[in-house]
Amino acid sequence: MYRKMILMLLAISLGICFISSCGRLDSDSSVETTDSTTVQTDGATVQTENTVIQAESTETTVSVETIPSETDSNMDAYDLQARLEAGEIVEIDSGTSVFLDWDNKPDMISIEVDDEKDEYTLHVNDVDANGKMSVSSGISEEIVLVQLKSGIIYNKTAIIVTGYNEDDGPISTFYMYADEQLIQMGTIKSAYGPSEGWCIQKDGNIATLSILTYGPVCWTCFYNQTYIIAEGSEFADRTEYALARVPKDMYPIGMVVESRIPIPIYDSRYSDVSSWTVELGESIILSATDNTDYFYVESLDGSKDGWLKIEGSDILVDDTPMSICDIFYGVWSAG
Repeated sequence: MYRKMILMLLAISLGICFISSCGRLDSDSSVETTDSTTVQTDGATVQTENTVIQAESTETTVSVETIPSETDSNMDAYDLQARLEAGEIVEIDSGTSVFLDWDNKPDMISIEVDDEKDEYTLHVNDVDANGKMSVSSGISEEIVLVQLKSGIIYNKTAIIVTGYNEDDGPISTFYMYADEQLIQMGTIKSAYGPSEGWCIQKDGNIATLSILTYGPVCWTCFYNQTYIIAEGSEFADRTEYALARVPKDMYPIGMVVESRIPIPIYDSRYSDVSSWTVELGESIILSATDNTDYFYVESLDGSKDGWLKIEGSDILVDDTPMSICDIFYGVWSAG
């Protein structure tokens, strides 16, 4: 019996030495001597008397590169596309990517401003378009995007450069990127902004608050103007796009003035018959103009209305051209 116990202890001792040697070769290990023996490897514990052997397991870390399904620029472009499709007018920084056509590849848009020449260069991918404004400091380096949804122009994204001209004030120049060409469509004498400039109507047309310049009479007024994007695709090398103004029959004014002299008011634009005369000191409303030949006017209580004839920059009073400022008090300028 004692012989069996001695042989068993000898076998255990040899096993412990072997495990201790392996621990020193393969990994960091620590050995402590206590009243009992514990061998711990990867969570398994062997206990003997007198000796503790603790072997730390080694860990191997394998770095695996994660490849995203879409690049960051693509994800940003998808986000912009969703905002445009929702009808939002989006301002972007130079160097932003967005989907401008149907090839599912983002297009890089950027702008460079030459302060010395008051010029700018608009870039879309490798295609350039040059423009000029009289005040280079007024050229915005933020680019405006809007998706058009009217008529034959459906889900096409327009690129707009905004700035300022000394003669025209705020202006917005529209571009279309199509067939790997950058087409300048036209310019609106208006800045971007729902309350102060152009915006997009629900039908996809561009509605703008423009300024009627001096003439046909000696004052200016604000009036709403509508533009559309025209498209023609039956050309040999490219599709043509153009910004087109839609004229109105009448433009609203809404100006209350006081007569300085008696003024005959005509019954219609097509008649020389006058059945109403504005008396000296009487106030009337200049309600609207066709911007060329006539003012539509009303009495303050709305009981009478009629027309004033325009000739050049004057108003006809009994066939005599007179300045509007010599006819009325209270003429104001919108400029």
